[in-house]
Amino acid sequence: NNPAKNYMIEFYGVDKISNNMMKIFEDEYQKNYFLHAKVYDEAMAVMEYCEDKNYAMAVASNAPNSSLEIILKNAKILDKFKMIIGASNKVPCKPAPNMLNLIMDSLGKQAIFIGDSYKDSMAAKNANIKYINVTWGRDIQILDEINCKNANEVIKNIG
Repeated sequence: NNPAKNYMIEFYGVDKISNNMMKIFEDEYQKNYFLHAKVYDEAMAVMEYCEDKNYAMAVASNAPNSSLEIILKNAKILDKFKMIIGASNKVPCKPAPNMLNLIMDSLGKQAIFIGDSYKDSMAAKNANIKYINVTWGRDIQILDEINCKNANEVIKNIG
């Protein structure tokens, strides 16, 4: 999730990917998500709080758009989100603000982005919205951001 790195070159030795390479990646990505993905208890608690407050929730992910709905459905949380935007040829990935701007244009301008990476933090800055960084799962703290280690800290910062 380091925006300064070109992972295509680092991992695969190519600067640009073909449609076939993207298809292979998406198939493997989806298969592994079914095998290994889980929803953190802390994330569930934050989602339940937001539901209780009737806050609209959306997903802005650099994961392939073609597999996001399937992944969220498999995790039994698809119905919690009003909007889902993932990586595609139509919308630039984070840290570009486009995903967040599309969500705010559709659901409302008042927003808080809860994420777990530098790209998330940069996307929020680029979209000019408040950002809360969660450290469960990857334990990455981001300088000059609100860093929360549990759901209670996130909820306190949501307000």
